[in-house]
Amino acid sequence: MVDITQGIPLTDLSANIQQLLDTGQLFRGHCKFCCVYNACAQIQLRDCNLCHVSAHGHTSLVAPSLLKQHSKLSDPDRSIWDAAYCKEFHGLHDLPTWEVLSETEFRQLSNGVKALPSLAIATIKYDAFNRPEWAKYCIVVLGNHDYHSWPKESTAAPVLLQLELRLLTSLAISHKRVLKNCDIKQAFVQSSLPPDERYFVKPPVGCPKSKPGTYWRLIRSLYGLRRAPKLWFEKLSNHLKAMGLQNSPNSPCLFVGTLIPGEPPIYVGIYADDIIFFSPSDAVEKNFESLLSTLGNVDFMGQVSHFLGIEFTWKTLPDGHLCISLTQQSFIDTLMDNMGITTDSMSSFSTPYRSGYPIDSIPFVDMSSGDRDSLRLKYQSLVGSLNWLAHTMRPDLSMVVSLLAQHQSLPSLGHFEAAVYVAKYLATTKTLGIYFTSARESTLQSFLHFPLQQPLVSMSDANWGPQDASLSSCTSELPLFVSRSMSAFFIDLFGPLHWASKCQHVTAASSAEAEIYATDECV
Repeated sequence: MVDITQGIPLTDLSANIQQLLDTGQLFRGHCKFCCVYNACAQIQLRDCNLCHVSAHGHTSLVAPSLLKQHSKLSDPDRSIWDAAYCKEFHGLHDLPTWEVLSETEFRQLSNGVKALPSLAIATIKYDAFNRPEWAKYCIVVLGNHDYHSWPKESTAAPVLLQLELRLLTSLAISHKRVLKNCDIKQAFVQSSLPPDERYFVKPPVGCPKSKPGTYWRLIRSLYGLRRAPKLWFEKLSNHLKAMGLQNSPNSPCLFVGTLIPGEPPIYVGIYADDIIFFSPSDAVEKNFESLLSTLGNVDFMGQVSHFLGIEFTWKTLPDGHLCISLTQQSFIDTLMDNMGITTDSMSSFSTPYRSGYPIDSIPFVDMSSGDRDSLRLKYQSLVGSLNWLAHTMRPDLSMVVSLLAQHQSLPSLGHFEAAVYVAKYLATTKTLGIYFTSARESTLQSFLHFPLQQPLVSMSDANWGPQDASLSSCTSELPLFVSRSMSAFFIDLFGPLHWASKCQHVTAASSAEAEIYATDECV
């Protein structure tokens, strides 16, 4: 078994660094590579240790489901998983997260309360190219066995909404700044348990670091506890407020404040243990990183490249303006692989709809209960993934997902084929997403009528025309109450509360249509 405290030997780092990179023993992971290399150069050491558990060289891409299972693996997989578990165990033990009790001590202190079971969950984390990068274990408590009765407000913790993420992105672009992100290691165990919350836990079955018959009395929160998210959010929020930041009354995960008098403010968004932030001032960002580091082990990863499954592509234009593209290409690729969908006979000029097949007119086809259940599971999984994409970076799917979602309880094969068609459309347009730029000359345009007439500025529509069975024939001009979008977005490019003035540019057949359009679409 590998002792994680010994690390991975890097002999003569300066001379052999390129070979170590080529063989995957060392890799450029965020700022870790620079930290190790600079530390070695500054103190002029020929040998040093790098304490991380790399998954490079893994022969199996399937993580073990139990601790005992990975002990049966052959090297190098077994050594990698041994090191991953040791890192997790020692990290929690050294905080300390628990106090070890003997069987007798447990019976004396528990007063008949049962100990909660725990599990060690193994995962493989992948890089941007879908290659195995990290092997990680996470020790969790089975919170469904929690013997406390907690109300919802004592357990629920808010997270950053997709709308708030886009708001921060657009705000950063308007200041010609990039978003930065950081990750707080073992965040949920940073919160100390209140004295009246007593938990006793059994170590994971097969734990090589725990003696038989021992128990843990938790000192800190642990992943899986029902109160863990709430305790961590309160701790992080209080820490940010102590730094001088305040969260929005309507968006508890958005923080803003001035850290240095006379300097611009800093804007912060939090999603559990992941934080994104930016300030127009470099000095303010450095000060924020210094203050946040006092909370625990924080990994500052610099410019955001991936966040919540979204890929950020930053580009500086020749005229000095900054632009950002938000896409989910990796998510789409994974979806296609998992569902076994290919893009045969698909064009990048297609829409999400099959011409001549309105979704809500697809007939119900009888089938056996077994086939129906199998189809329902596949359909719900696919539509759920499409719904996530529509909610995040692909608003062009909003209308078709709304139609598909109406048939999740009893889908026919035709509905599944319609959902597959949407997935194929995604695969051929996976580079599309949401785009922000600091250049003011760029505007969005859409049109009120089809065929195209006078343009309407700053409207985003996902309708693609009427795709339901409400029309039996097509005319050159359609009444607005029939063809208007079921989900559209009004985008204010020039500042808040200006949408009313922009609605004056709407060219409608009558004032009644203009009123409907402003009420249903703009607000």
